[in-house]
Formats: sequence, C-alpha cells, structure tokens
Amino acid sequence: MLAFVAAMFLSIIPLRAQTLYDAYLFDTWIDANAWITLDSNAASLIMPPSNPNGRQITGRSTVTNIGFPFTLAGEEHTKFSVNVYGTLRLGNTQVSTSNSGVTPLNQVSQNMPKIEPFGGRMCMDTSCHIRYTIMGDSGSRVFVVEMRLATYRIPRATLSAQVQLFEATGEVRLVYGPMTGDTLPMALQSGIAASSNDVVFINIAANEALFSEDRISQTNPTGMHPEEGRVYSFTINPNYCPPPGAVSMTNSAPDSTVLSWAGPGTAWRLRIPVLEVDTVLADTVLALRNITPSTTYNGLLQVVCGVGDSSRRVRPFTFTTGCGTVHSLPWEDDFQLFSSDSCWVKPYQSSNYRWRRQAGTTRAFSGDQTTLYNEWLVSPPIILPDTVGITLR
Repeated sequence: MLAFVAAMFLSIIPLRAQTLYDAYLFDTWIDANAWITLDSNAASLIMPPSNPNGRQITGRSTVTNIGFPFTLAGEEHTKFSVNVYGTLRLGNTQVSTSNSGVTPLNQVSQNMPKIEPFGGRMCMDTSCHIRYTIMGDSGSRVFVVEMRLATYRIPRATLSAQVQLFEATGEVRLVYGPMTGDTLPMALQSGIAASSNDVVFINIAANEALFSEDRISQTNPTGMHPEEGRVYSFTINPNYCPPPGAVSMTNSAPDSTVLSWAGPGTAWRLRIPVLEVDTVLADTVLALRNITPSTTYNGLLQVVCGVGDSSRRVRPFTFTTGCGTVHSLPWEDDFQLFSSDSCWVKPYQSSNYRWRRQAGTTRAFSGDQTTLYNEWLVSPPIILPDTVGITLR
C-alpha cells in the first residue's frame, strides 16, 4: 500500500564514489613470465588435508595483512582472507567457509568485496595449496596469493591461479598457471565484485570483461579455462572522469523547483527529455519554472571533464511535482497515476488522512476497485469561471 506525501519528492539511485565500471580499464594478454615464482618466505593460508584420499571443502584462512593499503573501487583495504573455493575477500571481515551456490558473481550479497579467479566449486586435496607473499620495496610492492585448487567433482582436475595486487599503480591482475585433468568446476564465474551493484565478469571464451551494476548469472562454458600464461588486468584509468554526485532540490512548489548537486567536476550536462532540457552547466544549480503540477519527471546528470571527455556513468534521477490548483479546463482525473490520485484527500480521518491505494492491487482505482474508507473525498483546488459547472461520474 502506498501513502501519498504532499510535497515534491526526489528518488535517487545511490552510486559509489568510484566504481570498477567508471575508473578501471580491462586488458588481457598471454605472458609466461607474468606468473611470479614464490620464494621460501611465502606463507600457507590453508593447509591441505593430511589424508591422501581426503579433501578440504569448507576451509578458510584467518584475516591477514595485505602488507600495504590497497584501494579497490574507491575503498581502501589493508586485510584479506581466502577460502578453498578460491574466493579472496578484501577487508576486515573473514570470508565465509564456502560460497553460496556455484555462481559467486550471482551471489553479490556474500563476501563483498571479492576477487574470484576461478568462480566455481573448488576444494583442496593433498596436491593443493593456497599461499601468499609480499615482494618488492615500499611504494612498489606486489601482493601475491597463489592458489592451486582441485575441482569438486571426481575425477578431479587441478587449476592454478595467482591474484596480484600492485601497490604503485592499484592494478589487479589474475594470472593463470597450468591445469591438469579434464574435469572443470560446476560453473566458472571468474571476476571481481566490489559491491552488490559493481560487478565485472570475465568471459573466458571471448577474453572480454562484462561490467554490470547488478548480479551476473552468465557463466563460462563447461570445459573452458584460461590457458597457461593468460593475464587479466584491471588498471585505474588515468583519464578517469568521476560520476556525478547526488541530486537534491530546494525551494519546491507545484510548478517549480531548484535542482542542485554536489561535485565532483567543474561542468555538468543535465538532461530532462520531456522538458527538452539538455544543457551543460558550470554551476551546480538549475532552476525549473512553469512545470506541470502532479507530474513525474526523469532526468540524467553527467560530469563533463573536458571536450569529448565525460563520465562513463550517467546518474538518473526522478522528481515529482506536488499538487497544484487546477486552472485548465476541461480537467479529468482517471486515478491511474500515484501523483494524480494523491492530490485528493479524505479530511475526516485524523490519522492516515490521505487517500491510499488498496493493498494488494495495482491501478487500485480502475474498474471495480474501491478505497479503504467509505467517506468524503476532497479534490485539489479547481478554479472555475462563473459559467462552468462540475460533472461527477
């Protein structure tokens, strides 16, 4: 059931300050030397089972220091943990013992933010290991987690991958080693999820990255695995143009409002198609006048960083004007729109005094639907010439 709010309201889709989609460039290549050989200082994160015929299916590491602050999609992390599925979680919260299902990029509420070099149901047997090291000098260190894991199904295959994080550049690399056997995980959803609305899926068959603002159900085909020496790289775009800030409004009236927004940037393109507004502004304020009461408007806001250089992300926003006096005749209200039927009130209920839609219905005032109360309803103000009457039907 929806209740009417008499004043104008604005709905905004929240965005992170920086996202994989906005700020990162994807590249891929083959390089046998990209695999970093770990030295004797590499530490084991999860021990394999001691039983030669056993397997570890629910193991996870403790939360461990990365060794330097690393920023992913605008959020800084100093710690990580990893499980036997190969899920690497950044942050202070320990990764779960296993993944929910076999499509981790479709389970975006779990283990965020995360890096998935395999993205399938994996386990550890005696041939497996998960270990890590930090290499290089301060300012140019490289964090490496090396995973050699087995497929869950029998007969098992073993897959190898490294997650490499570069301190100096903020680059994330997935580097793949040799594979043995021919049985692959139940699903392969390699990629990164920085948040529930900031996900990138690696299409292994095409060696492409699919950036998404939602969970991803697509998987790679059974039998598909990156070849040895394959590198998937995510680097910060040096020409990054950030997405716009949130849109708000002030000085609202039924036929006017003032839109404003926060940075970043020094110029912004604002579009409201139904009003034929498409303008580039050097200020973060736009006044709209002589607009229609009881009407919903949709707009788009984009940062302009330079000629031909605008933010990849366009922020949608919506605002609805409040109820106004009816001046134009004939006027008819068919009660199909929330903003329209909400302009009618029922004055004799001290609580919930607005007219509301009937619970469990859509278009509640069409056909045989009824209101929740059997009482008088009062229309919005209507200005009538002396010679004009009203017909109710």
